[in-house]
Amino acid sequence: MADCLNDCMRRPSLRPEPAEPDGLLDKREIIAETPDLRMVQLTLSPGETVPWHWHSDASDYYIGLEGITVVETRAPRQRFELAAGQTCRVPPKQAHHVSGKDGGYCKVAILQGVGRYDFNPLPQNPLIDRLESMIAAKSR
Repeated sequence: MADCLNDCMRRPSLRPEPAEPDGLLDKREIIAETPDLRMVQLTLSPGETVPWHWHSDASDYYIGLEGITVVETRAPRQRFELAAGQTCRVPPKQAHHVSGKDGGYCKVAILQGVGRYDFNPLPQNPLIDRLESMIAAKSR
């Protein structure tokens, strides 16, 4: 098992790179990858976010590393604030986005799988985003 993990860490990606937000490609480090599972470390600087998106087959398992990582979901609407060592899971087909708390810095590990990873962005809708921000502010 250790040899397989070491081999996966050294070899280039096993599949074509899935579409991801251009500005975040240099913010993530792929720790290990197989056809149905990958471990990524993502660092977000103040003000950076992973936009709303969903995955067809893979769940995202988030593990807070540094700062407070905020994972928000739709349908159902949930908000997770992860300090170092805290976790949450987002199942396939559930829309979600990630940011640092109050727009701050965060570092998070993401175990993605089991299933083929993809990144399906949601269309931007400023009106819906504004309404959700207002609802979230009232619920805090």
